[in-house]
Amino acid sequence: MLNHNYITELLKSKDIILHQVVESENEIELHISQAQKPHKCPKCGSITSKIHDYRVQRVKDIPIMGKRTYLVLRKRRYVCKECGKKFFEHINFLGKRQRMTNRLAAYIISQLK
Repeated sequence: MLNHNYITELLKSKDIILHQVVESENEIELHISQAQKPHKCPKCGSITSKIHDYRVQRVKDIPIMGKRTYLVLRKRRYVCKECGKKFFEHINFLGKRQRMTNRLAAYIISQLK
């Protein structure tokens, strides 16, 4: 079974919280979230920690133990107290609107060489 230290090292982030591991015959789902911290509004630049809501995103990641791996990420959506802009928290290993981790994209490119 995968432990929290392995996940932290895999994702290169100590802010990741592992909630659950769901494993089937040919895939693994890691249910994770990120520790809450204040974020800067992309519109006006003010700092906010007010959470508007949460969204769940299923993201493909590199295979673990030969199984397809998905991160089921519970993302926060913040709302700026100053201008009202709603925006998602920043996730280090995931680009904006991506459905796969940066690590998986690099892995695919290395396999094509």
